[in-house]
Amino acid sequence: IRQKILDAATRADGELGVLQHTTYPVVPRCVEYHRVVPPGSLPQLHHNDEGSVLTCDMMLSDPGKDFTGGEFRTLESDGTLTTHTFDRGDCLIFVSHKPHCVAPVQSGERRVLVCELWEGVEGNAPIGASGIGPRAITARRGWVLTRAYGLT
Repeated sequence: IRQKILDAATRADGELGVLQHTTYPVVPRCVEYHRVVPPGSLPQLHHNDEGSVLTCDMMLSDPGKDFTGGEFRTLESDGTLTTHTFDRGDCLIFVSHKPHCVAPVQSGERRVLVCELWEGVEGNAPIGASGIGPRAITARRGWVLTRAYGLT
């Protein structure tokens, strides 16, 4: 699955335009399994994955069947929230410093695999680390979020 994630990120970068500005190849910084049950959420509107370049969120559950609520949202520059839907097996790929949050899960179990990619040493992100790595990346084309299909 590691290579599928890296390939999807590379394809998505056609829209994102971030990897062309990296000095080193991006590799997984961390991989997290998120299992969220009611009333769990990621409520911080300004949460971001600082220190990483791209974040890949892979939906493992079937929205509407396995859980309700739990919508993935991004904070836009005008202060509004945009909801992004994705189905089981889909992957949302976005610039890691884009503010994002997850609405409360209302019922069931929301399962997502999150992989942050960066320019540092693979798998070498200490718990709670932020802003680390050889250098910071700034998106050149604004806040873009893209979706890949068929990762499962």
